[in-house]
Amino acid sequence: MNLDVIIIEDEKSSQKILKHFLSEYTQGVNILGVADGIQEGLELLKTQSPNLIFLDIELSDGSGFEFLEQVKNRNFLLVFVTGYDQFGVKAIKQEAFDYILKPFAIKEITQVVEKAKQKLTQINLLQDIESSTSSNIKNIKEGKLALKSVSGTKIIDSMSVEYISVDEPYCRINLNDNSTIMVQNSLKGLLPHLPDYLFRIHRSFIVNLYRVIRWDKGRGGYVEMESGISIPTSYRLKKSFLEAMKLHTNQIQKKNNKS
Repeated sequence: MNLDVIIIEDEKSSQKILKHFLSEYTQGVNILGVADGIQEGLELLKTQSPNLIFLDIELSDGSGFEFLEQVKNRNFLLVFVTGYDQFGVKAIKQEAFDYILKPFAIKEITQVVEKAKQKLTQINLLQDIESSTSSNIKNIKEGKLALKSVSGTKIIDSMSVEYISVDEPYCRINLNDNSTIMVQNSLKGLLPHLPDYLFRIHRSFIVNLYRVIRWDKGRGGYVEMESGISIPTSYRLKKSFLEAMKLHTNQIQKKNNKS
């Protein structure tokens, strides 16, 4: 994730230090421009599209808060920089991403940059899943699932799923902390978006193979999960489940042997 940055700071020495720290001690940061005050900052925004702005609170022609009042579309993260600590509450009210006191410290700047990258990555992922109409669940990257429910979109670790059950017209995502998330999908619609270890064993159930502790090899039967719950297996899917479980167990053993 790259950051496109604008610095709005009226002190030349602070401009120089901040530019130096960003250029020399961070990766993937593109400084689009530097402004001394409100008007220069607004002019920069007419031609540039930053996703992060470092904004001084006291500027040559006003305050950083006055600058924000004149910004029509605020689609960037905001980091206030100031030599005074009494503006913290007001900064929070402006939904500032962070607040840095002068003199600048390299560690603080690098930490803000990394946090901003993580935040923007998450925002992009959420926007991606929100714009998707094919499914209310999406495998957004290895080990991560985005779930779109009535209460909003949530990103979870796919390993935290113990099992998924049908609760028409929803699917109930049951997590290993005993919490649940409801998504409006069929099990069939979920399967293409799930990792291989989330395996369908019944027309009404998908289980996490990592969390199966015992299974019945008889006709039909059931599996027992880590939480102690028993889930039925269908006769039609039993053979494929046992094959998947055998392959899965062998893979775990190989990993353990390597380690």
